[in-house]
Amino acid sequence: TLTWIGGHTGNESDLNADLTWISPMQMPNKMFSAFGDFYHHDFKRLANGHYMVLGSDYMMKPLPTWLDVSKLAVDTAGGNRIVKTAGAFTLYKNDDNYGALVNLETINEFDKNDQLVWQWKSEDYLMPAEVFQKGLNLDTAITQQLPHLNAFWNDDKNGFVYASFKNLDRIVKIDKKTGKVVYAWGRPIENGNKVQEGFDFFRRQHGVRLMPDGSIAVFNNSDMHDSKTPAGVVIFSQPVKDKPSKIVWEYKLNYGDVAHSKSWRGGNIDVLPNGNYLVCTGALGKTFEITKDKKIVWSATAEDVNDKGEWKTTDELYRSHYSSSLYPCYFTAQTDADSINNADGSFKLRIFNTGTDPDTYFVQVTSASGAYNTTDNGVAVKPGRSCTLTIKPVTKAATGSDIEITIRSNTNTDKVRRIRVKG
Repeated sequence: TLTWIGGHTGNESDLNADLTWISPMQMPNKMFSAFGDFYHHDFKRLANGHYMVLGSDYMMKPLPTWLDVSKLAVDTAGGNRIVKTAGAFTLYKNDDNYGALVNLETINEFDKNDQLVWQWKSEDYLMPAEVFQKGLNLDTAITQQLPHLNAFWNDDKNGFVYASFKNLDRIVKIDKKTGKVVYAWGRPIENGNKVQEGFDFFRRQHGVRLMPDGSIAVFNNSDMHDSKTPAGVVIFSQPVKDKPSKIVWEYKLNYGDVAHSKSWRGGNIDVLPNGNYLVCTGALGKTFEITKDKKIVWSATAEDVNDKGEWKTTDELYRSHYSSSLYPCYFTAQTDADSINNADGSFKLRIFNTGTDPDTYFVQVTSASGAYNTTDNGVAVKPGRSCTLTIKPVTKAATGSDIEITIRSNTNTDKVRRIRVKG
C-alpha cells in the first residue's frame, strides 16, 4: 500500500489508488476550534497493522517576560481580544498578560478501527524556554521558531519512539510505556530540558530513522545562516555503557559550493537491500544512492513541467523511498483439486509469491466437521518462487463438509486469499 499526508489527513491506498484508511479527526480544540485539527509531516503504517501520524494541538501559551510587548496595540473589535497577527503569530491579551497561539504537536497511534491506542504530547515535555526560544521575533514566520515536530521513528522491538524537533535541533528518545523522554541529542537550550549528547551533530534536521545496527540517521539540513556547513547525512551511535554517542558515518553534499548545497526543508535516508543508502536531499530536488565508502552509484533529479511546457528541476521534494517494484507484496494460491475424492482426504495447496520481495504466509485450513483444523504462520516463499503444502485431515474426513482455506501475507496483512474445497 501507499501512505501519504494530503489535505491535512493521513491517507493509505492500494496501488489502484483506492483509499483503504484515512486518519480520524481528533476531538476539536474547543478554545481554538477555528484552527481545526490536522495531521502533518510524517505518517507510517506500523508492523502490527496500526498507523502512526503526527498531529496538531493548538493552545495559548504566555509570552516570555523578556519579550518587549510595549508596542503591541490591543484590538478591541473582536471578542477573542486578538492583539494582532504577525508573521503567522496570533497574539492575545488577557488582563495584563500577553500570549500566543501555538501548535505543540502530538504523535498518535491508531488501530485499524480508528481507535487512538497511544499518544505522546510534546506539551508535556517542552519547557517554556523551548516553546519560545531566545531571539523570538513576532514578525517572523511561526513555523521557523516554534519547536516544530517534523518526524518520528517507531522502534517496535525495543519499545521506543524517536522524534525530531527541527527548530530545537533535537532528537529525543521516548519510552513508549511511560511516555518519558529517556535521552536527547542536539543543541542545549538554557532553562530547557537536558540534552545528553550530540550538541553539534546536526541542525534543522529531517527524516529521523533507526538503522539496523541501532544507530540513528538524520538528514542534516544545516543552519541556512552557516556559510561553512552544507547539508548532508549524519549517522550517529547511541551510548553503550561508558561509550558516548559519536558520528559513525557522514556525507556532506557537494554541488559546487556551500550555497548550492543547502537544503532548507525535507530530506531523508533509506537503507537499501544491498546495504547502500538512498538519500533524498529535500528542497534541492535530488535523490541518489551511495555506498558506505561514499561512492554515488545512481542519482536522479526531480523535474516538473512549468506553465510554458518546459521541464524544470523542482525544489519541492520532501522524502524519497525505495520499493523493489509496484508490487513488492503479491501472491496467488491454488489447490490441486476442487473436491476431495481420495481415501485419506489429503490434497495439495500451492502458494506462488508473484511479488518482488520475500514473504511469509499465514495458512489456516478448517472445516465445519472439525476434520480439518490446522494453522501455519511461517510459510516462507522467495520472490518468483512457489511452495507446495500437503493438507491432511486431523480426523477422518466427513463427507459433505466443505474445507475453508485462508492464506494471508505476513508482510501486508490486507493481502488475503480464500479457497473453498468441496468435501
